Amino acid sequence: MTLPAAQSLHPAGDSAWFVRRPRKHEARVRLVCFHHAGGNANAFLPWAAALPVDIEIIGIQLPGRGVRQREPVLRDSQALISTLGPLLAGELLQGPPFLFFGHSTGAWLAFEMARWLAARGARQPEHLFVCGRAAPHLPFRVAPIDGLPDTEMAAQLQRFGGIDDALLSHPELMRLFMPVIRADLFLHRSHRHVPQPPLGCPLTALVADDDPLCTVEDARAWEVHTRDRFELKVMTGGHFFFHREPGRYLPLLFPPACRGTKP
Repeated sequence: MTLPAAQSLHPAGDSAWFVRRPRKHEARVRLVCFHHAGGNANAFLPWAAALPVDIEIIGIQLPGRGVRQREPVLRDSQALISTLGPLLAGELLQGPPFLFFGHSTGAWLAFEMARWLAARGARQPEHLFVCGRAAPHLPFRVAPIDGLPDTEMAAQLQRFGGIDDALLSHPELMRLFMPVIRADLFLHRSHRHVPQPPLGCPLTALVADDDPLCTVEDARAWEVHTRDRFELKVMTGGHFFFHREPGRYLPLLFPPACRGTKP
């Protein structure tokens, strides 16, 4: 597939890929969020209550969930990258600076999107935040549970908080959820990392001290993927620590250049 040069990109406008709330204030900074496997971009929207009014949250919504529920899920990582790349570059072509935040598999996608933009000379994030995901050049730590029957895969997901107990009691919701997370896990697991020059933006890796999917050393290994400033932040909790208490951790998303905004 031939990818467009950055110069040929145009603002994408409204798209099912981008989830946001109507704004009353002009945005000074945009926080672009990439959800974890089986996740949903709508989960990021409540973060606005803990942020200054001139920080806009944009959630990246993959097919198969939310208003895209009827669309087929993606299982090819290269197809995802080559489809989302031009849309994201067009969306971010104009307007205020932006940050990338990705959790778990979303951290991988945020990183790949930052590399896609850099390789084409498009606007790049002011800062990349990766949470709960080992550096992309390391071997994939998670067992290939996407091939297990639903009941066994759900049991494995429960081990690290990857499925809500309330969801297990609703068979009709489980029938919708399991194909999505199964496809997301396969897409992520089957991707092959290709070395490229390190990013030119600062990179912060966030990890919990009791995360079974990402050790502190796994997170520290992200350092080789930026030629700018790198910071490692170790928190208390498990794999979903950030989503459990977003109001507590959101201030960590803002480098010095983006602080100082008042509500």
